[in-house]
Amino acid sequence: MTEAAPGDVVLFKGTDPENSRIGHIGIVVENIGGDVKFIHSTSGKRYSVTITPLSGHYETRFVKVIRIL
Repeated sequence: MTEAAPGDVVLFKGTDPENSRIGHIGIVVENIGGDVKFIHSTSGKRYSVTITPLSGHYETRFVKVIRIL
């Protein structure tokens, strides 16, 4: 993750552990020493746009980062 840069797209699996399809995306807003934060839309109880560290729940669903030129 040290190469992730602001503007890169982060891909995640969906919440169904039986399905490995991409189910969520975000955009990198910060990467300080490998501590990546991304902006994304949430679902469930919050239904909002938020900036979240790429750790915990999202780290387990992480697939890859894509740089779009």
